[in-house]
Amino acid sequence: MSGPLGISFAPGTRLALPDFRDLALLAEAQGYDSLWVPETWGYDAVSLLASLAPVTRSIRLASGVLTVYSRSPALLAQTAATLQALSNHRFILGLGASGPIVIEGWHGVPYGRPLRRTREVVDVVRLALSGARVDTSGSVFHLHGFRLAVPAHSVPIALAALGPRNVTLAGEIADIWLPIFALRGQLPAAIAHLRAGEREAGRPPGTVLVAPYVPALVGPRAESLLRRQLAYYVGGMGTFYARHLARAGFGDAVRRVRDLWTAGERGAAAAALGDDLLARATVGLSGDPRAALQGFRDEGADLPILAIPHGAAAAEVADTVRALRPSV
Repeated sequence: MSGPLGISFAPGTRLALPDFRDLALLAEAQGYDSLWVPETWGYDAVSLLASLAPVTRSIRLASGVLTVYSRSPALLAQTAATLQALSNHRFILGLGASGPIVIEGWHGVPYGRPLRRTREVVDVVRLALSGARVDTSGSVFHLHGFRLAVPAHSVPIALAALGPRNVTLAGEIADIWLPIFALRGQLPAAIAHLRAGEREAGRPPGTVLVAPYVPALVGPRAESLLRRQLAYYVGGMGTFYARHLARAGFGDAVRRVRDLWTAGERGAAAAALGDDLLARATVGLSGDPRAALQGFRDEGADLPILAIPHGAAAAEVADTVRALRPSV
């Protein structure tokens, strides 16, 4: 059994802008369904996606993800309409709340009421994209008197969510759910919260597609880069990811990683992740990577997204794109 496969990578210190374009074209040629471009504190995702829209033809282009705090919902709707037009209806609007470290430390915006803010942002974006007049008064946003001059009616909205309440919200309002660090053996329990949200909203079961981010890389540096990636999120990105993995039964490993990371022992923190956690969360380290991907599909993943770790060079990304290309 096979199915669509997404991929996520972005330019940075080891991946130049021309490499990014070339790799996007390679992913398209290799049959990938979608390219998900992250946005942290490097290049912005919107400009990168706009640069790819005119040179690609079939691969879907997705923000993976834009935070609901750094742009107003009206601007998000304008951005979605623009990228949908530039890409000839291939754009997916990926959104997420991120966390206080990024929102307050980088964007300088208070981090509060993430579920309520996410719900209202999605409501406003959908209303604006429909072409209707945007008159809404919520707990966070009060908007009136405008309508989007260039409506775009078919932009799928994907939500990144980890905790049970966030996942339930995705079931209520999203088209696609983006869990990061989904673990084989744990995905069905998380999907149950998603389906509960669908029921609460009166949506048919299976309305929301499940698209987990799966850290993936092949080659000699795969293990070191994948370990470093997970350790960074557990130890250096607040408590959200740490709590997520602790809920999955890896509390002891999470505590060791965080203690070592806080002490500045980054290499030891990466080593402390444990082989079981790494094997269940990633693809490309041992055995048959296609079998590992199939394991995610068997547990309910509709669209696994290969997440290339930071620090991978262009040649390593290209090798992974080719080695894990979708089956035809």
